[in-house]
Amino acid sequence: MRHHLTSLRTALGLPILLMGLLAMISVVVTGYLYRQMALESQQLALQRLAALEAYEVLEQATDYAADLALALQHESKFRRAFLRRADDQTLIELINDQFRQYFHTTGLLKLERIQLFDSRLSLFLESSESTFLSRGVNCPHLLDSALARTGPERLKVVSQLCVAGNRPLHMVLAPVGGLRVAGYLGVITDPARPLRSLEQALGMPVRIQYPNGDTVYRSPAWPSEAFPGNTLIAHYTLKGAMGEPAIRISLASDISPLNSLLRNTRRIVLSIAGMLALSVMLIVFWTFRHTTLLPIYQLREHMREVNRNRSQLATPVKIRGIRELEDMATDFNAMAHELSGLYNQLEQIAYTDALTQLPNRVLFYDRLEQLAKLCQREESHFALLMIDLDKFKQVNDTLGHAAGDELLRQVAERIRRTLRKSDTLVRFTENTLARLGGDEFSAILPHVTRAEDAEMVAEKLVASIRRAFKIGGQPVYIGMSIGISLFPEHGEDCDALVHCADLAMYAAKRTEKGYALATPFHAEDSGTYGD
Repeated sequence: MRHHLTSLRTALGLPILLMGLLAMISVVVTGYLYRQMALESQQLALQRLAALEAYEVLEQATDYAADLALALQHESKFRRAFLRRADDQTLIELINDQFRQYFHTTGLLKLERIQLFDSRLSLFLESSESTFLSRGVNCPHLLDSALARTGPERLKVVSQLCVAGNRPLHMVLAPVGGLRVAGYLGVITDPARPLRSLEQALGMPVRIQYPNGDTVYRSPAWPSEAFPGNTLIAHYTLKGAMGEPAIRISLASDISPLNSLLRNTRRIVLSIAGMLALSVMLIVFWTFRHTTLLPIYQLREHMREVNRNRSQLATPVKIRGIRELEDMATDFNAMAHELSGLYNQLEQIAYTDALTQLPNRVLFYDRLEQLAKLCQREESHFALLMIDLDKFKQVNDTLGHAAGDELLRQVAERIRRTLRKSDTLVRFTENTLARLGGDEFSAILPHVTRAEDAEMVAEKLVASIRRAFKIGGQPVYIGMSIGISLFPEHGEDCDALVHCADLAMYAAKRTEKGYALATPFHAEDSGTYGD
């Protein structure tokens, strides 16, 4: 009997020990993954911040260069010499004198060259002062685009970032002569100089590099390479007119507080998990000495069931025995309930779209595959709808991404309500409606077996979406295109069904009804679609 008790005690203790070990490993892995995700998110945020600030700095540099050009034009001596073009020496002296003016001497701009162009943008004179530029046209793409302008567009100041000799340039082209353009004045500056202000604007160390890798500026507080784990480096590259790299901006963020917080949190969670596992083991062993074999057997079987199917964590173990054993069962059920809640939360994060709270693409394909296997065994039918919104991009471009997100939430709710009210979907469940990404949705209709019923549902959905949405206090109108495929008529596997529904959806965009039904022929060939 003692041998049996020892064997049962060992058999009971090992699973509990393994569960505690798995819990601690899960904590470590989860902490690592969370840290990586947090760093990637912060790095992306820094890149976006660098892009916005760099854009504002270059816009301000454009304004400074335009002000310099305007101030030069206001000098009567310059206007006379420019219009007559008879005294090049006077013009050269005047434009060379700009290298000693406020914008250049205070560091707001680093002038590289000032050029004069006639009304056809042909270079006829340029400053003799420059640190590295060779004479001639340096940003031809800007001149070509400016020459192509007509009418009032020719009076606008234009600017462009370009690369000449592995060095970035920022050129501002301003018209000369008022309403009757007599020529243009080009101000070429080094964009790296004003970008140094990013350090003060962002409150973090900045490094600026040229396309060839040469560092033109590095903050005094730029971190050393000795402690890379405590520093997050984010890079953003400004590109020239032809898409070539012009300037690489690097930001350094100190993440040592985040690392310290994560280490402390991981230590606390591991300690709690270890203590909980140890406490459960001690309770089980102590209780086992005051019980019979049957309750132990029941508990062991329940743990095996949990090990096979984690969903059983929410099912309480029922043990009839002495009070101590019942108390242990109650504690076990409480712990299992907490773990079940944790698994449910993780599943919610993994399988739910954060914006609309609908199932995401992963859960959609899982449900579709399960339903296809079930219907194949039972020789039953179901319908699949692939849904794409029309004119959604215009809403994003016109009202902004926040309005687009609000529109997607309202669309998801309207589709959900419409499906609930549909007469053909008496047993329809919300979990079969999913957002696949962007403005694309899908609905699995498990109890729709006829094409007529599926088309009726699609018609109701199209009609419901055509009603106005209210975004930011104003009405917004969009459309919907729906592709319909049926199982097994259009395919007996998920890929075939989705492919047919996708093709039907694109065909629906060419119809006034807004929906189209795939045909068996088109399950094999992506030709035209019938209704």
